Amino acid sequence: MTTASKPIDEPKKEDNIYSSGELIRPSILWLLLRKTELTAKDIQDALGLKRQTTYNYLKELEDKGWVKVDYRQHPSKPHMNVGYYSRVKKSPKKKGAKKKQSWIYSAETYLENLASSDDSDPDCEYCDGNVRNAIIEKINFGVAALSEKKKFIQAMSDEELKDFLEANKHFPGPSLDVLLLTNDEFAEFGQRMKDLYADTLQRWLVENKDQHDENFVVVGFFKE
Repeated sequence: MTTASKPIDEPKKEDNIYSSGELIRPSILWLLLRKTELTAKDIQDALGLKRQTTYNYLKELEDKGWVKVDYRQHPSKPHMNVGYYSRVKKSPKKKGAKKKQSWIYSAETYLENLASSDDSDPDCEYCDGNVRNAIIEKINFGVAALSEKKKFIQAMSDEELKDFLEANKHFPGPSLDVLLLTNDEFAEFGQRMKDLYADTLQRWLVENKDQHDENFVVVGFFKE
């Protein structure tokens, strides 16, 4: 007697962490962080998207208040305006308020904002109370940055890769390490990294927030 095999349940759309939107939105934000401003055509070419798909995602990011567009005269076609997209910077807090800057968000910080509903705070990242989405957005942004770097290296010829490594041999990387640590090691490593980031962030804010050489570091802390 033959027993029919039980069909495998298809994953729900929301369970698919590799859905296109999950990576396209943060990939656009990553490009705009690196390049300050780009046209829709620049973004379309960089990500290999269709024209309408590019505009759909840009409109979605505009509606979320994460991206803005500035229309200016085309450099060689005076009769034509071109839209330049850039990331929306956070509004400054009210005068006299202490400005808090942080690159690494701890569980304590997320807990403080878990039920936040202060829509009057322009810097509030949790005003809808949805901390889960805030964490996932940060993960997606890191994945987008790594995916772009993977694409960059994959496209190199052997000779280009050799030149690239030769130019980078005096610097750390290219590297991506995953460490499995004890609780004590995890706490010590995390604290040292937070101290280093605090110093780096202060210099970054004082000097020029938009100035960089397109070097990037992706750091993630995940405690089971």
